[in-house]
Amino acid sequence: LSNPREIGETRIEIEQLTILWNFKRDVDKVYEGWKKILWKDVNTNDLEDQNKRLRKKLREKGGAYPAIKGWEVYKHVDKSMANMAMVLPLIFDLHSDSIRPRHW
Repeated sequence: LSNPREIGETRIEIEQLTILWNFKRDVDKVYEGWKKILWKDVNTNDLEDQNKRLRKKLREKGGAYPAIKGWEVYKHVDKSMANMAMVLPLIFDLHSDSIRPRHW
């Protein structure tokens, strides 16, 4: 027979895993939406703010249930958002009027 405590813990882990995968799906949708923005309409400040809010939500999930920080899906989402945080300032620079005549 299974230990009722283990069953309860497993149920909680499944719930947290479902929440985390749903969050990953939402982040992926946000990033996919960004790909559809026309270059002239890109506002990197807004994108950076969105990314920071998403990262904060992820950290809150990790703080509420620390075990998820060790899960690969958490690490993948965190790395994806960290990469985006590094790329957005570069996009800002490329979007600058001063760089356009020399590079476009």
